[in-house]
Amino acid sequence: MLPDLETRRPVAWHEATALCMADATWADGSDVVASPRQILRRQLERLAQRGWQAQTATELESIVFRFPVMRRTERFEVRLTPGTAQR
Repeated sequence: MLPDLETRRPVAWHEATALCMADATWADGSDVVASPRQILRRQLERLAQRGWQAQTATELESIVFRFPVMRRTERFEVRLTPGTAQR
């Protein structure tokens, strides 16, 4: 993940917390072209080539889970615990 620091902004509902969007990248630094931000970026470039503009917004959601690392010999069972407070 490569943070896009131009997207930094405070999170109103969490004191001393900020939000920052990020671009998905591979280990070598190249873009993950199937990521939503890359897809949107390419679509906006295509519109601009035609002299058009888009007015859009996105709704991004994610949940971070904590789960134990399992040995390869163990049967995989989904026992996910939210890593952040859920409201």
